[in-house]
Amino acid sequence: MNTRPTHQMICVTLLAAVALSGLSACVSTRSQAREREAELAAQAAALNTNCPITGGAASPEIVSTHRGQRVAFASAAAQQQWNEMDDEQRDVALARVSRR
Repeated sequence: MNTRPTHQMICVTLLAAVALSGLSACVSTRSQAREREAELAAQAAALNTNCPITGGAASPEIVSTHRGQRVAFASAAAQQQWNEMDDEQRDVALARVSRR
């Protein structure tokens, strides 16, 4: 009786199982990486799309942090005005334009 073909089939099956488990782990890791990227992007995104000082479009490059969140401004001058405000005034201004 020749057992070689059966032995080869077992080896091929085992190799396929190992390859598939590695592929599954790779897909899982990629999925986790994409989820983490989305989470970081959400954290990096400003709270607002309109400037809390001018009401115009805010620039994602001109930002300050307020209560742990990024706040974007239309200009450096608007950001300076913001910096001169106290937290209560900032809360009121931000509430007018906040998207969260």
